[in-house]
Amino acid sequence: MTEPLRDPIIRVDDVAFPRFQAPDLDEMEVFLHVFGLHTSAKTADALYALIRGCNPQPGAWTTFNDAKVRIFDCRLTGECEPGMPGRILRIADDGFDVRLNGGVLRVTRVQPDGGKKMPAGEWAASAGLEVGSRFK
Repeated sequence: MTEPLRDPIIRVDDVAFPRFQAPDLDEMEVFLHVFGLHTSAKTADALYALIRGCNPQPGAWTTFNDAKVRIFDCRLTGECEPGMPGRILRIADDGFDVRLNGGVLRVTRVQPDGGKKMPAGEWAASAGLEVGSRFK
């Protein structure tokens, strides 16, 4: 017979998609953020509201190639397209389209980490953003 563990420690190496089931989902989300986890499955409307609420400061952010990118000016296109959330659908001179849960976001102004605000199309070209790339 083995002895019971003393002061057992639970270690989690990876959590892909936590599902919140608590009376206060915002409180549960904060709890997970404290442990370094992030929410990636918000609806298109919720993400758009978050981005608008963070403009002009501090700017809502995502990552591309492990570098932080702040998103400032954007709009929902009113389209719905299949695919993974965060996936780049189109790139143009004036910006790029990102697939979200329940919509498509047209991003027109960004700020790369350590840089100045710039047109999203210009940043896309300089950062190597391609159709099919994915924000995390």
